Amino acid sequence: EEPSPPPEPPNNSQKEIDEKLKPYVDSLLNLKGTGNAHLFKKSQKEPEKIPVKDLAKTIEQSTDINIIVFDGLVTQRLVEMASNKGINEIYATKIGNVSKMPANIKLYKREDFE
Repeated sequence: EEPSPPPEPPNNSQKEIDEKLKPYVDSLLNLKGTGNAHLFKKSQKEPEKIPVKDLAKTIEQSTDINIIVFDGLVTQRLVEMASNKGINEIYATKIGNVSKMPANIKLYKREDFE
């Protein structure tokens, strides 16, 4: 007999977490308070783990990151850099003041999943 899933928090606007998002959501929740980032690349199964302070430099030098998960604040600069590098999704602690949102990127913040 399958155990029933835990009840969802009442203020949660998210539906059940999409299976495709689950590894990234788990990664985001595990990064809480670490100051680290996980870079998911098309060519690798396991994410590259780096300090958030190296995130911008690493994005600039990379060609095959498709998803960024990090313990920090999404900024306009980060969104534009990611967009220029073909990164599709960013999962972060918070989303800052992003006024120009490129069409090719989805942003997720931790409270979407907590």
